[in-house]
Amino acid sequence: MPRGSAVRQVLAALVAQLGTINTGMAFGFSAIALPQLQEPDSIIPIKEGSTEESWIASMSSIGTPIGCLTSGYMMDMFGRKRSLIITEIPALLGWMLITFATDIRMMYAGRFFVGLGSGMVGAPARVYTSEVTQPHLRGMLTAFASVGVSTGVLIEYALGSMLTWNLCAAISGILPLTALLLMFFFPETPSYLISRSKQDQAKQALQKFRGSTYNVNREMETLVEFSNKNNIKRLTGFREIVCALLKPSALKPFTLLFLYFLIYQWSGTNVITFYAVEIFKDSGGEHEQVLSGGHPGDRLGFRFHY
Repeated sequence: MPRGSAVRQVLAALVAQLGTINTGMAFGFSAIALPQLQEPDSIIPIKEGSTEESWIASMSSIGTPIGCLTSGYMMDMFGRKRSLIITEIPALLGWMLITFATDIRMMYAGRFFVGLGSGMVGAPARVYTSEVTQPHLRGMLTAFASVGVSTGVLIEYALGSMLTWNLCAAISGILPLTALLLMFFFPETPSYLISRSKQDQAKQALQKFRGSTYNVNREMETLVEFSNKNNIKRLTGFREIVCALLKPSALKPFTLLFLYFLIYQWSGTNVITFYAVEIFKDSGGEHEQVLSGGHPGDRLGFRFHY
């Protein structure tokens, strides 16, 4: 099959997956915020090892699975594009609440909404990317979601080495706002439009993703044939959804992914990410100006003596 414009496909995929960078920033935020909140002059003072510390770190993890469960229904009901726009709203709200937090309850609420947005964005970002890209780019661009999360953690740690926690939250909020605005410039995925019997709109969308010189007729025929062959339709009832999940074509990959993510989560990766700074501080060495200690402008040093 001829190849369309790689630039357009890459741009669409990157914009769709900006939210995955925000997910990483949400993961890394507690690591840089908790040590600062434990300082004597903190706006929201908390004690090391306290219940408040644990809730700040884990509150986003409460919102994440709720977002994951709702995003699938949203994609089917509102489409991939609208779902991506909607997912950025709780993330933006969460960062705003954290930025202007004056008590622990605002911090809790902000962390919950950031986690909710993080959970909601994962599936639509990957589905949108896979449906607007051609096979030779699809694997690489879909994998960007995992790279995006790690990049977000790195960015948040870097910001925390120089800025206070509320400034970090304010800067972090720029990302979901940017993703929300940029998504308006991209069309809905052709596959979704075809599944809703909107073939003319699907053809126009495909032309935008492939470029004006690309002949979309052959690819449109393939997409329509695939949709008809697999009888892609909206599942409305609970019984239909359960029956679809129990089919071997869905059950086998679901089981594999379930086991993969179960092992991934139980490996303790989130604990390391959420408490990275405190783990370094408690690792047995005498530290000087650790990542989030002292004045914000003096946090670039990171040296241990054993």
